[in-house]
Amino acid sequence: MYATIQVRLNVADEVRDYLLYQCHRANDLINSAIYHVRQTHFDSCPRREFFSGDEYRSVFQLRRVKTANYAELCSLFKENSHYKALGGQLAQQTLKTVSESFTSYNKILSNFFKGEVNRPSMPSYRTKGGLAPLCYPSQAVQFNIETGQCRLPVSQELGEDVKDLIGAKEVWINGCYGIKPEQIKEVRVLPKNQELYVEYVYQFGNKGPSCSLDLDQYQALGIDPGINNWLTCVSSLGKSFIIDG
Repeated sequence: MYATIQVRLNVADEVRDYLLYQCHRANDLINSAIYHVRQTHFDSCPRREFFSGDEYRSVFQLRRVKTANYAELCSLFKENSHYKALGGQLAQQTLKTVSESFTSYNKILSNFFKGEVNRPSMPSYRTKGGLAPLCYPSQAVQFNIETGQCRLPVSQELGEDVKDLIGAKEVWINGCYGIKPEQIKEVRVLPKNQELYVEYVYQFGNKGPSCSLDLDQYQALGIDPGINNWLTCVSSLGKSFIIDG
């Protein structure tokens, strides 16, 4: 199964500025990809025309999105400036999140057509000028066993001004404890609460992506932390329990 270890980044100001720059580029790449998928979809989507009272209306017919293939997005955006700034593997992981969000939308839309859920909203744009997480696959990073640090790749397409900002050709961040480098499957840089955190996704236990627990992925457990009671839990099956302090 997979688990994560999250630690606050403790890096030099230059490295922090570089990572923030890349988070901005990831945010811009996501918005560019979402714009392409949405516009391509609406350009090919037929309209339904009708009267609502005395008012004539025309709306797009609700249908699945067919233009969010991951491989096609990577091929289409490989010359994009944001893609080049991030570098191949990091940019590909960023575009993968866009593809996955539209895939999830299509699945929920299928359930909507069956009358099982409310009408879903199509994935929309992130805040302009915002920060998006950075996701590095394990093959893109390296670890220094002696120092415990992790090296992140730097795109060859970056401008000289950005490279001068870093002050080096390599970017090193603090690692974590308790796991071996060969267990790590992904390294994520997360901007939140005005800080940067690094999340190490690693594999342990069985070799599969999850435990063989026969879990129903359509059910959920809501957990409400409180003061008098530590946790109040209610499942989507109507069962509940309380863990006191």
